[in-house]
Amino acid sequence: MGKLAGKVAVVTGSTAGGIGTAIAREFAQEGASVVITGRREDAGTRIAASIRDDGGQAVFVAADLTVADDCDRLLAEAVGQLGSLDVLVNNAVADALRRDGALGDVADDTWDQLLAVNLTAAMRLSRRAVEK
Repeated sequence: MGKLAGKVAVVTGSTAGGIGTAIAREFAQEGASVVITGRREDAGTRIAASIRDDGGQAVFVAADLTVADDCDRLLAEAVGQLGSLDVLVNNAVADALRRDGALGDVADDTWDQLLAVNLTAAMRLSRRAVEK
């Protein structure tokens, strides 16, 4: 039995194959049921299946964290499919500054996207997770 046995964890940004995926895999190895989430359905489905193949429990829920209804649905589906919500990892980030270059080159809509993912979504999910 792992340190997270019986716990349910949502890991945002876990479809990109980086830190979020590694966190989800580690949580599953420690016994947590994990919700893989992001906008990449093919990757999310594959990662969740891989975790299950390794003996863990994982589901994929597609979500665009810039959409408030998607944030609500993500947490509702976590509870609906896995029974509770114990851990929320706000790992998703928009890397617009890296993509667009120098700060002077970043368009307002790119900046808005960055704030929506990196700050607003994390606040929105955290606030709603506390209610679960």
